[in-house]
Amino acid sequence: LIVRDQFVSCGIWRGKMQALKTASAKLTRLRSLMKQHNLAAYLVPTADAHHSEYLSEADKRRQYLSSFTGSAGTAVVTDQSAALWTDGRYHLQASLELDSSAGWVLMKAGLPTTPTIEQWLISSLPSNSTVGFDPLLLDQSTYLTYYTAFKSHPLKLEAVTDNLIDLVWGSEKPAEKREEIRSHPLKYSGVSSKDKIKNLREILKKNDARGYVATALDEVAWLFNLRGSDIDCNPVFFAYAVVTLDKAVLFTEEFRISNAAKEDLAANDILTCPYQDVFKEVGNLGKNGGLWLDPGKTNHRLFLEAGYLSNSSKLVTQESPVSLPKSIKNQAEIDGFRNAHIRDAAALIRYFSWLEAAVVDGQDLDEYTGAERLAKFRAEDENFVGLSFDTISSVDANGAIIHYKPHPSTAAKIKHGQVYLCDSGGQYLDGTTDVTRTILLPGKSDRSNQELEYIRRCFTRVLQGHIALALAEFPPGVSGLQLDVLARNPLWADNLDYRHGTGHGVGSFLNVHEGPQGIANRNVPATRVPFVPGMTTSNEPGYYEDGKFGLRIENVVVCVDTGKNWMGTPFLKFENFTVVPVDRQLISKDLLTKREIEYVDQYHLLCWNKVSPLLSSYPDALEWLLKNTQPL
Repeated sequence: LIVRDQFVSCGIWRGKMQALKTASAKLTRLRSLMKQHNLAAYLVPTADAHHSEYLSEADKRRQYLSSFTGSAGTAVVTDQSAALWTDGRYHLQASLELDSSAGWVLMKAGLPTTPTIEQWLISSLPSNSTVGFDPLLLDQSTYLTYYTAFKSHPLKLEAVTDNLIDLVWGSEKPAEKREEIRSHPLKYSGVSSKDKIKNLREILKKNDARGYVATALDEVAWLFNLRGSDIDCNPVFFAYAVVTLDKAVLFTEEFRISNAAKEDLAANDILTCPYQDVFKEVGNLGKNGGLWLDPGKTNHRLFLEAGYLSNSSKLVTQESPVSLPKSIKNQAEIDGFRNAHIRDAAALIRYFSWLEAAVVDGQDLDEYTGAERLAKFRAEDENFVGLSFDTISSVDANGAIIHYKPHPSTAAKIKHGQVYLCDSGGQYLDGTTDVTRTILLPGKSDRSNQELEYIRRCFTRVLQGHIALALAEFPPGVSGLQLDVLARNPLWADNLDYRHGTGHGVGSFLNVHEGPQGIANRNVPATRVPFVPGMTTSNEPGYYEDGKFGLRIENVVVCVDTGKNWMGTPFLKFENFTVVPVDRQLISKDLLTKREIEYVDQYHLLCWNKVSPLLSSYPDALEWLLKNTQPL
């Protein structure tokens, strides 16, 4: 009973109970279709045709089938089993949302005892069984991983043109969004699309390539200085781009391109063609050789069209030539980031001031109404376009669900003395924000003094990791894999850790998660990319105890030159964009070093200097900022 009550409080259990009515029926229908196609297993990745992290409602096939709402994971269905692989951010959430009575099994990816998808299929299926997939939804790198693992056992990997989940979904499947495509002005982008295309062509020549196919939606938007709204919280639109040595083509529906955007495209010598024509274009270009496709971002269908089965040696299969230039922000973008974060901080501070006052007054609040009020504060900004992701507004046990999303019917009440974790951000014309703060709400807590002191100790360890990364100075060539240990080391001192990355790139009025760089303790391509000046990243260590609390501190930072060097080698560091105070009530000052105390005091002075001028008309928020930026 205690466990069940706990689930009700986290806002997931009730939604799960409703989903039980259809989970078995969906699997039964899917298995019937698998049998018709002679498939022993079917892969359901979290993906669209562009390998997007965040999906439109029409592309949330894995969520529809499994009821798991997290943003990452792969479902695999056989005649006897249904399994879902997801990473450590979602282990708790998936365990609550999956319907075990329908046969769903959670595979906790990243744990040493968890087999990979290919290992599990090899051990589960008879030899010569066929594993089916939609070639639009599997990127080429993942396809090759499966293909290589399966061929010696053997299992067959078969592309199925009809998406079986769509057939199960039927008429209930949401319609695809095709919203207006708008220009992104030069005052925000900093570089014209003509110059971006020129630079791309120089990269193509250096790599003996004749053309590049951009499939990632943020790459298309960045390259052509366009923005859209086909995916919630992401200012992108469904399209492909092909740039060769003599032409640049945007593949999308022309009817939705604004007149201003059409003029900009024409002025920058960019042609437009229907969305589906990209497959024919890629087929023609592939015959001539020298076509560049990024296997990690390009779907298997496009590789088939390019003729990789017959002339793979003629293709250039390397990481995107657009990804790195996009990640290195120019001065206009850096200025936009800085200004957007200051205004965003003012909105968040107004929210925290309002929230604490409402708690003291005993108002009836919950996690959902809190998130809605925060969105209203942000929306007052004239450059505000929308949220950069669904707000994580969570109290106590819900804070341990790393990507928790409150729902109006099940959100937990916000009350005095709770630990409140708020991870949120906005999309502004001049920048994208992403900030997490954990605060101790005013009033008497239900926890014992011993429990509160333990939480403060854990929070302070998180803060020390955050400070260590913020203060790091490092030579060129250092990547996120090397930097990650700085953020975890203070936690390790108390035998603590967290199951998510420490930092992700952030787009410039683009996706809140951006590569190619990243900070994490996993040896993957993103963590091997060296940081260079102009790259943005989040700095977000955390700590979580299931059923109890979650703690995280997140700033968005930019890599800059320190002005120092060693034997002529310039050193680098991170500079904060985010200017929101850290909750002093949760800090155990006795654990901090003198340098760490100095950092907190200097950071809080920065917050006061940057944000207080924007709060002159909001005396309560200004008082909150003053109180929370006092020296330790």
